[in-house]
Amino acid sequence: MDFYFHFAVPNRSLIELGRSTFVTDSIRSQFSRYVSAWWVKLCRQAVSGGEIGGEMYNLAGRWWGNVSRDESIELDVVAESLDRKKLLVGECKWTEGEDADRLIYELTAKARKLPFLKRQEIVPALFLKQKPIHGNNALVITPQQIIDIIG
Repeated sequence: MDFYFHFAVPNRSLIELGRSTFVTDSIRSQFSRYVSAWWVKLCRQAVSGGEIGGEMYNLAGRWWGNVSRDESIELDVVAESLDRKKLLVGECKWTEGEDADRLIYELTAKARKLPFLKRQEIVPALFLKQKPIHGNNALVITPQQIIDIIG
């Protein structure tokens, strides 16, 4: 339904006029961004009450805010384990050819600056469209794994 209201309804007049090439080109130009936004939502849904890396997590959300006077950060997925000993922080990417080593390094650096981080173990997770080109030791969750988690 969201796809219909996002793409079809605003272009209904053009569709009725048979200008499908224009509408199709418009959808193609926006589609990756559209899917990317849904990918983030699905990742949060999978983490919320799901088992990731052998650990169950509470409700997942996004976090953004100032960590110093001159720096703000944003995290796509943040969730605390049920036992409150771990904090999962995740980066969601709907692109190809990602370098997991670089992403994990950046994600962990951001997580260490979180003002609410106590003595929890940081669990960095990458939610990627496909397996990364580097960094096979990272916790990487792909679309098929999201489907398996959500059921």
